[in-house]
Amino acid sequence: GRNGQQTVDHEASKFNQKPKLIRQLLHGKDKTELVEPHGALFWKRKLNVNIVDEIWLMARKVTKEVRLRELQWKINHNIYPTNILLQKMKVVDSNKCNYCVDEIDFIEHFFFYCQTVQPLWVYVEKTVAANVGKRVKFTIENVLFGIFENYFSSKDLLYINHLILVAKMSISMKKKTMSVIPLQLIFDENVRLRLTKNQ
Repeated sequence: GRNGQQTVDHEASKFNQKPKLIRQLLHGKDKTELVEPHGALFWKRKLNVNIVDEIWLMARKVTKEVRLRELQWKINHNIYPTNILLQKMKVVDSNKCNYCVDEIDFIEHFFFYCQTVQPLWVYVEKTVAANVGKRVKFTIENVLFGIFENYFSSKDLLYINHLILVAKMSISMKKKTMSVIPLQLIFDENVRLRLTKNQ
């Protein structure tokens, strides 16, 4: 009858208002347990990288720009929309890289291994050497998550990690728009707009 329907509606609205409470009840827990995010487990398994606090906080320390912080957040959580994710969402037909015919568009490929982006990382290494006076060799790990070595001063680390974020955003801009503008020029323009050596 009508009363039964009201009870169902009441339960449903309670569920909508308090999903955490319901989850606790379903699991028989009176307090929530800290669970490692899926992205952290994924990167530990795939690259043997522990997403520690300094990685979670890197983009926040480096920049106030939401766009750069959000990009890094998506990488940390393994939800950056490469063609793998876009194919699952039925946005694109193929999970392959748009530039490298036979390569699956993993995040690592998208930002580092792709033939289109490899020259950019050499260029960024030269930019670091020219501005910091020390050489850096980019790896998939420090491109995706940042550099934290004591070899550099904390000021230099902020600068280098900011450069890495801007480079990843430049890659994203080129690939998402299929721009004919050379990647290095997109990067140079973004550095000019977003970053100065003395921050």
